[in-house]
Amino acid sequence: GDRQQRMRTQPARQRDRKEELAVHRRPRRLPGAAAMFSLISSAKRNHIELTAYLTDLFTGLPETSTDNPTQFLPDRWQPPA
Repeated sequence: GDRQQRMRTQPARQRDRKEELAVHRRPRRLPGAAAMFSLISSAKRNHIELTAYLTDLFTGLPETSTDNPTQFLPDRWQPPA
């Protein structure tokens, strides 16, 4: 289409710069989504009730010291009493 025609007529250097900038504009949510998927998968493997785990994670993690967030890892998590 029209975009392909413009890309062919632009100098290679200008095209490379535009592609480089496009890479930097991609959403940075993927690592967060991958981490969340990993936590959910681990919770399922450990037979944890997902709703209770995620509720505790989202309410407790912000109040937890950054030195010890490991208590929220699925293999170490204990449901609140």
